[in-house]
Amino acid sequence: MTQLVINIEDASVKSALKQALLKVMNNFKGVTFDEEENYTLDDAIEEIRNGDTVTYESVDDFLSSIRREIQD
Repeated sequence: MTQLVINIEDASVKSALKQALLKVMNNFKGVTFDEEENYTLDDAIEEIRNGDTVTYESVDDFLSSIRREIQD
């Protein structure tokens, strides 16, 4: 399973962002919205230790990867 983690500094945009993401995600099969409030730094470190990460050479490589996944 692939996950996307979004850090939001301004909590006032959380509701609007969530609604926008839900609208977009409804266009993709197998994509769900799971709000995990208890995700901690320890969880992130555990993912790194388990190798549950993806590394890109550049931002352009990352964006190209996302474009390919959206088109599939």
